[in-house]
Amino acid sequence: MRSISSSATSDIYVYLRAGTYRLAQTLAFGPGDSGQNGNQIHWMSYPGESAAISGGLQVTGWMQGANGVWKAHVGSIPGILQMWVNGNRATRARTAAAPAGVARSNDGFTTTDLSVASFGNLRNVTMVTRWDYVWIKCPFDHVTIAAAVADVALSPACVSNAVAVLGPGFPAPVWLENALEFLDSPGEWYFDAAAGDLYYMPRPGEDLTTADVE
Repeated sequence: MRSISSSATSDIYVYLRAGTYRLAQTLAFGPGDSGQNGNQIHWMSYPGESAAISGGLQVTGWMQGANGVWKAHVGSIPGILQMWVNGNRATRARTAAAPAGVARSNDGFTTTDLSVASFGNLRNVTMVTRWDYVWIKCPFDHVTIAAAVADVALSPACVSNAVAVLGPGFPAPVWLENALEFLDSPGEWYFDAAAGDLYYMPRPGEDLTTADVE
């Protein structure tokens, strides 16, 4: 397509045949991919067919565990923020509400719920809060306990980014997410980044031996 673009005398059509095309890296378009001499370049599915380009990782090899939770090994991935099962978005495992006695601090929040210090894979746990139309998700860095209060310090880089938008301090958490301890409802998932394992509790009717999990 690039080789003929400069000499084309009409629009160029690039057709993708039916199927899902999985990419190992970002599909990058540059100036050379634009139409020239007043012509346009069109990318589309072949007439009568449906094609999709996906950067998602298809997850297979699910094994059933205890309490209705299944597990699949996906290996070393920096982080997973979305999971889809048969085209339906799943929910990252989370609490129903903020911890008890919560208050914001300059580098995170404090709470009278001391259990926040006992989560497995503590740095996987993420605080979720909202300011106006901005949703902020910052992972835990460390937790210290003094005088029956847990002081949760969040990732410094995430706090720095949030402060740049919101100013010093930011709202206390709305909920916590991404801990195996929170995985208790169908349609929820959890990713253990250290082990490279993905956990999911299927919804009624979902069979992970045949489901398309992305």
